[in-house]
Amino acid sequence: MPNQTPPVAVTEDQLAKWQQITRDRIRKGSLDLPTFQFILGHPDLVPQLDKMFGGMAAEYRQSIPLINRPPFATIQIGTFRKVRQLRQALTDKKFRVSDYAGDLMDRMTLVPKPTTLDLYRATNAELGLTQGGTVAQSFEAIAKIGGEKLPAEVGPYYRLNNPDQPLGQWELMYMDPITDRDGYPRVFYVEHDKDGLWLYGYYAYPEHFDNAEYVWVFGRKRPGA
Repeated sequence: MPNQTPPVAVTEDQLAKWQQITRDRIRKGSLDLPTFQFILGHPDLVPQLDKMFGGMAAEYRQSIPLINRPPFATIQIGTFRKVRQLRQALTDKKFRVSDYAGDLMDRMTLVPKPTTLDLYRATNAELGLTQGGTVAQSFEAIAKIGGEKLPAEVGPYYRLNNPDQPLGQWELMYMDPITDRDGYPRVFYVEHDKDGLWLYGYYAYPEHFDNAEYVWVFGRKRPGA
């Protein structure tokens, strides 16, 4: 996955609360000492905790008003000087690139130096388009909450840095559309389907309609930038 946002330091009060919850569970018998010792020695303890905490964090993030949400990931782009190097990196890691995505890569302009970006995401429904909306409406809604268009190469970099994307998930990049070889505007999107982890090119002419659950990934200015 892309690098996650640096965590906020745990306070002494929060740590004490966690310890008290554990002691209470042991005292009530719902987590007796032999059971607790088994849990501590279980080989799946860390991945199970990561899954639980990750789910709780995602749920909490979704409860925050959209305009105030923290980034879900931080990514660095601009580390490849040529598109062919970026494409080779995708190939080397067994990511799949559609013909149209490859066409967009050939037409995009790379940023001139390494750049770190915070990434945010929202569905059309969260953007206020509860019945779905056109690309133009999605773009307008993202701009209203301070979202900024991503450099085109974020799509390929995000694909490269997101090997654990859940099956069935796909995310559209909020970017200036690139005109493909057939004359249609497209944006990158990343998807994990039954055939693997893909980088695709998606129709993005202004009138194109998308459902309410479609997810957009966008940027915002970093503090002090």
